[in-house]
Amino acid sequence: MLIQLQSDRLLLNWRAGPKKDIYPAFSAISAEFRRVLETLVEFAKASGLGSVDTEQCEMAYINQMGTWLHDSVMTPHEWLRGWSPDLGPDWVGEMEDFSSVARFALRRPDGQAYGRVTANATTVIMPPSLDRSLQFDISVRGIPNPTGIDGILEFHEMAHDQIVRCFAAMTTTSAHDYWGRRPA
Repeated sequence: MLIQLQSDRLLLNWRAGPKKDIYPAFSAISAEFRRVLETLVEFAKASGLGSVDTEQCEMAYINQMGTWLHDSVMTPHEWLRGWSPDLGPDWVGEMEDFSSVARFALRRPDGQAYGRVTANATTVIMPPSLDRSLQFDISVRGIPNPTGIDGILEFHEMAHDQIVRCFAAMTTTSAHDYWGRRPA
């Protein structure tokens, strides 16, 4: 875990170590985020710095989907729904990389927008082999309601749910089979 505190943000990151650590469950990450946030709020109050005000929350998942093009596991259309490699008979060039972005508005029951889910798929080069990999990032950004700790944690839960649902919806059945994903 890596905690970053900046003048306008608190970030908690998890990254696999050199031994490719098993990805921790959301409950473990969420508990650590809660602990760090509560510690920050208590510190600010005890130090006379005032309240920790929240204008926006964000959660992001970054997924390496596998190498492709050369000795490929699967190509982008085999990982992601809604994209086809069939460019018609007028195009015969070999694809060198791939990029796609989709954005989805989040709305309250009254129709008021309060956030956005962004799904971004792009080619990345993986060191040290320099193989191309498809990276699929999904982020949720928006305004918590209420804006205190309870609102932040509620947004945190909602964002996780949106990311999991978006990932499942935008990835193919063959990708689910490859990962051994079980339907919810």
